[in-house]
Order: sequence, then C-alpha cells, then structure tokens
Amino acid sequence: MRKYLLSIIGVCGVIFLLAGIVVAQTDKPIEGSDVEDVEFSYGMVNSVSSTQLDLSEYDYDTNQETAVIYVIDENTKVEGADGLKGIVSGDGAEVKYEVKEGKKIAKTITIEKQDAEGEIDREPADAEPNVGLEASEQAIEAQGSTEIGAKATKEEIKIQ
Repeated sequence: MRKYLLSIIGVCGVIFLLAGIVVAQTDKPIEGSDVEDVEFSYGMVNSVSSTQLDLSEYDYDTNQETAVIYVIDENTKVEGADGLKGIVSGDGAEVKYEVKEGKKIAKTITIEKQDAEGEIDREPADAEPNVGLEASEQAIEAQGSTEIGAKATKEEIKIQ
C-alpha cells in the first residue's frame, strides 16, 4: 500500500512540475528576434508620396471616417499597382503594417483599382469568369426541365 501511495505522489509531483513549465510559455516575441507583430487595415487612398500613404479609414469606435498616415520606406512592397506612381486618390488599399515608435510602418500595400463607374474592382483582371450557375442552368434546360430539383421521370431513370 505504501509503494502505491508513493507512486501516486511521485506522478502528481511530475504533473505539477510539467504544468509549471507549460504556464511559463508566452505569446510575446523575444526582444531582438525576427518575429514581427503585423497588423492589417483597409481604406480609401487620400494621397500618396514617396514617404507616406494617407488613407481614409472607418473608425468603429467613433463611427466616423478618419485619416490615417502610414510611413513608406524602402522595404514597403506595393501590389496591384505599378509602384507608388500607380496609386491614385480613391483607390482601395489594404495595408499590412507594424507599429514602431508610435508610427505605422507599411510593410505591404495592396491596391484595388476603381473601374469606370468609380467602383472598386475587387477581382483580378486575369480572373476566369464565374460561369458555374450559368452552366448549371444550361444543363438543366438541356435535360428538358427548367425547375431546379424537378423529379426525374421513369425514362430518365432508365437512361441513367
């Protein structure tokens, strides 16, 4: 009985030691490490220069549009436009950034261009058209029924 009790106490001790190690783990990056804390935001471009991007973003805390400035440096990547020169006022922009010394440093700027009506074109120019629904409707019509979910006739079942 005594050996059994000592075994239980030993196992419990090991569990408590391991639990302490697990609790000591943190999410915070180690200072000086390469781990970045990247954040995301989206807005409409007000203006752009070689050193900053001015976006109009919706602030959910105040329920208002606010102007937010992002610092652009030599490491900032631009996607969806021909560099900074290709960004114009009114374009939609998603910004991946990190905060350093109180400034929002843009890491990647992804631009969504406006179409002729002033709407943001969210689909890439080389995207295939979505014909899934049209193809389904054409297949139903070819079978002689335009009612989706129509029951098959005895002849159709024999064919299958």
